[in-house]
Amino acid sequence: MKDFIINKLNVFFLKNDFEGSIQKKTWYKVFRNVTLICNLQQSRYGDCFFINFGVFFNDLNRGIKTPKLSDCHLFGRIDRIIRNIYSKEYIADSYCFNFDLNEKETNMAIKILLEQIEKLIFPFFEEICDINFLKQNFPDNFNHDALWLQNISEFELINYLKNTI
Repeated sequence: MKDFIINKLNVFFLKNDFEGSIQKKTWYKVFRNVTLICNLQQSRYGDCFFINFGVFFNDLNRGIKTPKLSDCHLFGRIDRIIRNIYSKEYIADSYCFNFDLNEKETNMAIKILLEQIEKLIFPFFEEICDINFLKQNFPDNFNHDALWLQNISEFELINYLKNTI
């Protein structure tokens, strides 16, 4: 069932202009100044996975040609983004999407998951990946509970946004 879910996600992301790798369970979409990354992270404590998203500012690449999720400047898990931005419940009962579903439950869960990504996550990141949107909204009108800063301080991000054309 795990391979079935990963293959469904791969087809979905490729259809939505992401590049990626089933083996690494990571997909990328490059915008003008930003790379959006989606990654499936296997839980150490069970047969489930987390769906992580990251934003990498390409101008701050520090020599990184293909960023990994750990290189990103903004990071969030799908459940936190959906709960904090839209005040809606995530498809999974917890923050970890389960591989141990029967075929009918898996097909229904995948359908709902892909709808949530398409209708909630993609529009959110379309805004976040727009430098002008960030310039106007960071830090005061930015939901810090949905996305966390990593590899950059708030001060550094503010200065980067001020100096970006």
